[in-house]
Amino acid sequence: MKIEVLQYFTVLAESRSISEAAQKLYIAQPSLTKSLQMFEEELGFRLFERSRGGITLTPEGKKILPQAKKMVEYYESWLELGHQNTLSLIDIFVGRSFADFLLPHILVEFSQKYPDLPVNYVISVKPGEHISRSI
Repeated sequence: MKIEVLQYFTVLAESRSISEAAQKLYIAQPSLTKSLQMFEEELGFRLFERSRGGITLTPEGKKILPQAKKMVEYYESWLELGHQNTLSLIDIFVGRSFADFLLPHILVEFSQKYPDLPVNYVISVKPGEHISRSI
């Protein structure tokens, strides 16, 4: 299952028809229909009852809709994290044994992965005193 399928499901559940949902999602109606059919096959039950008057959620669809909305909400909030508060410096406070044992290896790997992000580290008797809750 892909997150986009959950997005499709939640939009369709709040729409009056598949074509209306497809327009809201900016996708072709057959693509939306196929994605939802595959999702229903994966789950093993139908999410929607289709009729001439449109679509309605099945009891199972009604049951999972709040969970699907929550998962989409979580995903969207995670994406936002990537666009907020870009780090410009990292401060590390470590105890003596950690500084000699693991820190050099970690710093080398980190600097190779993030060459433009400076890291300051301080060897401290009580590194726990430097714990920050801010980003």
